[in-house]
Amino acid sequence: DLGLNESQTCLMGESYGGFLVLAAATAGAKIEGVEGRVPPFKAGCVIAKYPLVDIEEAYKEANDTMKLWYEKECGGDMPRCFARSPSNNLQNLAGTKTLLIVGEEDRRVGSSALKLCDQPGVTCLVLKDQGHGTDSVEAQVEDYKAVFGFLEKEVLRH
Repeated sequence: DLGLNESQTCLMGESYGGFLVLAAATAGAKIEGVEGRVPPFKAGCVIAKYPLVDIEEAYKEANDTMKLWYEKECGGDMPRCFARSPSNNLQNLAGTKTLLIVGEEDRRVGSSALKLCDQPGVTCLVLKDQGHGTDSVEAQVEDYKAVFGFLEKEVLRH
């Protein structure tokens, strides 16, 4: 125990790291093939930038090289891996303040990330003319302003 106030703790990740923080926030579901439950998520918020949200969708849209990577990451058990996708467990995100930042032209993670924008408690920033990450100083500034504004509103004021 680090003695941290859970409401003032936030997990942030970008790309695969964004997937990992969403996976942590949505993992409370009973997952087929996995005994027991994952302990409840304890952080006050999540910031997911350019995250993979739906492994199955990404796998289906991937080229052969990326499909091999997914198969290795999933240990060859694709159905079990698909079931663990944050997109399949969004009900567990309820009550967790979430900032989602995606590029309008992001082809790596697909459109599944935008499904999160319909969830209660999720703030979305879709960066115009951006892909998987930011390609301009202006987009980087917009990205970081959103992160700092979200932290100030959701974490520092509690």
